[in-house]
Amino acid sequence: MAIRRKLKHDDETRRRIKAAMLVDRLQRCALGELELTREQLRSCEILLRKVLPDLVATHSTTADSVISQSEWLRKMHELDPEENGQP
Repeated sequence: MAIRRKLKHDDETRRRIKAAMLVDRLQRCALGELELTREQLRSCEILLRKVLPDLVATHSTTADSVISQSEWLRKMHELDPEENGQP
């Protein structure tokens, strides 16, 4: 007979699992598969802000240089050549 061990997750793992569940519910709501009330949506937002970093608060360390539109387009094409119809 196999011995069953209880798997204990640390606090960080539990937070990530809960965040993944909230993100899943929000995605299903956005796709029209699930209806959420305003209160539920607000609760998801509040809980996710406690667990996931807020991207608005990130600090960019890139140089403040101005590039031309053609240079910008070239760089975007390098990132995703299929987006522009190229294989």
